[in-house]
Amino acid sequence: MNSLEDFARWFGSNPWVSAISFLLAIAGTALSVIFYYKSRITKRPRYALRSNNIIRAFTSKVESLEILYRGRRIENLTVTKIALWNDGKATIHQNDIASLDPLIISTAKNHEILDASIIDSKNPANQLEISRIDPGKFKLSFEYLDHHEGAVLQVFHTGSTSSDIFITGIIKGAGRPERARVFNTSRMPFILPGLGDRLPAPLKRYRRLIAGVSFFIIPAFFSTAILLAPSKPTIDMERQKIINYTISSIMWLLYGGMGLFTLMRQVPKGFETFEQDF
Repeated sequence: MNSLEDFARWFGSNPWVSAISFLLAIAGTALSVIFYYKSRITKRPRYALRSNNIIRAFTSKVESLEILYRGRRIENLTVTKIALWNDGKATIHQNDIASLDPLIISTAKNHEILDASIIDSKNPANQLEISRIDPGKFKLSFEYLDHHEGAVLQVFHTGSTSSDIFITGIIKGAGRPERARVFNTSRMPFILPGLGDRLPAPLKRYRRLIAGVSFFIIPAFFSTAILLAPSKPTIDMERQKIINYTISSIMWLLYGGMGLFTLMRQVPKGFETFEQDF
């Protein structure tokens, strides 16, 4: 009986138990919301962007050297991959696209789309097509999009980042296409030094997995170091424990959240072309 009481007392007073319970409560609430939205039968057009800036603010120092596109001089050139899909359970049909506000790929002001094409289609029966309607705009059309069906497009434009590309238009019953935020592997050297382009070629396809696992290793390493570090005799032990547990919990919340976001599939299965190198 005493052992059970001692265990209950330890369980109730242990800061680690409180911290883990708090994290599990947050995770449980988040998962409940996610599963609720995923279970709804709705139309949900989404798109994701990845960009590689090839030329930025080019000003030739050699008079005889210039970069031209169809006879026009350009100073910026960026290639952007667009993954477009239906993230809802309800089918999106061609007549669901508003005739007065169709799906258009456009750029920010002072930029222009030079070329655009479809480089991969998950289901050819969707008959997804792209056509130029203006010097800087392209129109998207399709017969239908079932759940997680769509295509990967490639756009060359005079912008510098993904923020310079937009998909506008209205889908009846769903509204405007929603941009999905995806993990940008090009920023890995800044987030996790030693990864990114420094990875050996065979491991580059696993960059997202390696980054996600690394986000969990970092707080585990620092938490262990903090908790095992010897306390100074002049500092109150209980106060030091509270500080250590607080720092560890914050690190797990921050890095654990980034790790979960990185490991979660951000585009549907079958869109591997989108995640491949340019």
